[in-house]
Amino acid sequence: MKHLRQCLWLFLGMVLLFLPVCQAANIPEAPTQHIYVTDKAQMLDDAPKNKIQSLGEALNSEHKAQVVVLTVDSLEGEDIETYANEVYRKWGIGDKKENNGVLLLIAKDDRKFRIEVGYGLEGAISDGYAGDELRKLAPFFKNEQYSEGVLLVYTELVTKVYHEYGDTAKADALAEEAGKITPPVEEEEPDWELYFSLVIIIIAIILWFFGCGSSGGSSRRRRSSGGFYGGWSSGSSSGGGFGGGRS
Repeated sequence: MKHLRQCLWLFLGMVLLFLPVCQAANIPEAPTQHIYVTDKAQMLDDAPKNKIQSLGEALNSEHKAQVVVLTVDSLEGEDIETYANEVYRKWGIGDKKENNGVLLLIAKDDRKFRIEVGYGLEGAISDGYAGDELRKLAPFFKNEQYSEGVLLVYTELVTKVYHEYGDTAKADALAEEAGKITPPVEEEEPDWELYFSLVIIIIAIILWFFGCGSSGGSSRRRRSSGGFYGGWSSGSSSGGGFGGGRS
């Protein structure tokens, strides 16, 4: 029995030692060069990547803050919040003392993205602000204009950090640059539910009119239209990805 107990404790110890490795197995290694943009999913063109790298280097040099972009093909089944937190921690984004890093994570095949913010910048980049920035990616990504969308959001995140450190002149200049990147115009999809509802209402009115004229009114006919109208629900969705939903 004693031998069995020792074997169980040994097995448990090996599992606990191996578990952290399993959790971070699909986290990319931290880059040693061009650390501000790591495009594993090959979504970005060279010019925007160079621009992001330049903006990141300048921000780090002037205020020791870091804004980093990572694109991956897939999260491989992991929750994006956990994945982003693991990348942020493992890569050591931002100044260690100030904890002033920002990670823009994009999972292309999963159609998900997230902004992870260090404690030192949570006042500047709130959850609401981060959500607004992520929603700006959707129209770009739906049109496969990945470079433009990422550059826009990255520039605005860097602008926000400059504002936080009181560097108004640099922030205003970057805001002007970001304003030149315009999202694509999305074609409005026909509201088929509205059209169907209008048709049903018109049919109901016609049936009611002829019913009243021929037999003094028929409640049975009026009820037949109500079932169709009430049975339809909106097919729209919200959430967290791009090209059909945001995250």
